[in-house]
Amino acid sequence: MSGFYEMLAVPFGYVIGFFYDITHNYLLSILFITILTRLILLPSAMKQQKSSAAQMRMQSKVRRIQEMYKGDQRKINEETQALYQREGFNPMSSGCLPMLIQFPVMIGLYSAIRTPLTNVLHLGSSVVTALTDAVGKVTEVSANARVTLEIEVLNHLDKLMETGVNGVSGADFEKVVAFRDRFQLFGITLSESPNIKEPSILWLLPIISGITALGSSIFMFLRQKKQNPAQGNNAAMLGCTFLMGPAMSIYFGFMFPGGISLYWILGNILSFIQTVVLNIIYKPEKILAQLMVDETVNARAREKSIKNTAKYRE
Repeated sequence: MSGFYEMLAVPFGYVIGFFYDITHNYLLSILFITILTRLILLPSAMKQQKSSAAQMRMQSKVRRIQEMYKGDQRKINEETQALYQREGFNPMSSGCLPMLIQFPVMIGLYSAIRTPLTNVLHLGSSVVTALTDAVGKVTEVSANARVTLEIEVLNHLDKLMETGVNGVSGADFEKVVAFRDRFQLFGITLSESPNIKEPSILWLLPIISGITALGSSIFMFLRQKKQNPAQGNNAAMLGCTFLMGPAMSIYFGFMFPGGISLYWILGNILSFIQTVVLNIIYKPEKILAQLMVDETVNARAREKSIKNTAKYRE
């Protein structure tokens, strides 16, 4: 698994490093990579918006099946599945897939954030090795901290500069110092992970992350439920809205460095803005009206084809 993490860290490290070289600001680097991620996921969000309208249309047909075969749940399930197959509709398309897609992104960011010397600053391997070896001599590094040795270098950089490190030049130290100083947000060091057993200002990041995730998801759920009251029975959407999304944000916020929580916070805010904009551009009412027109055109085309076939046989 560590090899997989390292593999993902390389491209994300280059992307963060690219934005860092342009802005000289780590906060802006994470903001830009969040925007880039949202742009990549935009087609999926657009598909979800259209799927929501298709689901509204499908519900009326499902209700007719339920009324026709009332009392026979097996038949209702069979006819409903047959309807979905005929229409090419996936009832799970508005579930948790977009959230699952973000897992590789989160893992890549985590791996890049915990190895900033290698994957963001792109220091030589000999320099990184010298620094990580030296940090174990100036402070006691726990077993858990060994996976974030490069972060420990940032946290104990002053001691390393006092004692000096063979193989590390003054220019390398200056580069690392500048990066460390830009690795903070309002006094919060984005390289550190909050400790659930030790309350601190770092707790704010996972908490805000969970709140923004819940707020954004509830807004989206209420909008969809207003358009389609049956949406309240969608177990997949309910699970993602009220449990999975916010819980994941908080859970990973306490597991990973603060930079990951910052990514989640910015992502949740951008997701909210994206939902509002897509709702304006792709109004469900207009999409639904177009679907009904398309269905009418297709039905008439099929009728015409059947009539032509019958006439040909005569």
